[in-house]
Amino acid sequence: MGDFFGLAVRPVGERTRPADRNRGQSPRVRLQRRRGGCRAQWWSGVDSDFGVWVGRIESYLGLPLDFACYVEIDNTGGASDLVLQSANASEGSFVVGPPTWIPQGMVARLVLRDPKPSIHGSDGTIRYGYSNADLTMQAVTLHFECPTGILSNKATSSQAARVTWAKSTNPKCTWSTRVPSGGHPLFVGHVIGGGQPH
Repeated sequence: MGDFFGLAVRPVGERTRPADRNRGQSPRVRLQRRRGGCRAQWWSGVDSDFGVWVGRIESYLGLPLDFACYVEIDNTGGASDLVLQSANASEGSFVVGPPTWIPQGMVARLVLRDPKPSIHGSDGTIRYGYSNADLTMQAVTLHFECPTGILSNKATSSQAARVTWAKSTNPKCTWSTRVPSGGHPLFVGHVIGGGQPH
């Protein structure tokens, strides 16, 4: 794991003092004892507000993610687990996720970062398989795009019954079923089983 834990915790406000280094105990060891399970919660973001999670990811990566796509997949109301079948970043790269498995009753998040430096924004597609209540295997394909220039943002689902929620610029804005044509970055919410993202 190396310095993974220290890197994950520092962006959430925990700073070490120079004097800590002179006490014969690593600040990282002390931090790990105080923070226990912080590592897993920070990456998944499930225990935090979406806007807070976005801020932590931007801070950790150290880059302005102006043309990135932040995607939340809420499977709390789904009939089964979701299993990743494919993920394609035609522009940019996945810097968080997509998770290979989203258990029933859980929420997962991913970030598709735009390539830097580049004139392109981010553009990606993921496909998850799942089982209906009658055990019929199905799949849903989710597409999201935050382009640069005059092109419009896009967020779609291959299943019309699956409502796509979106917002842009500020993660604390209200979710809408209309994808905003402009504004960056793009925030997308997919709620399996209906409802609105948190």
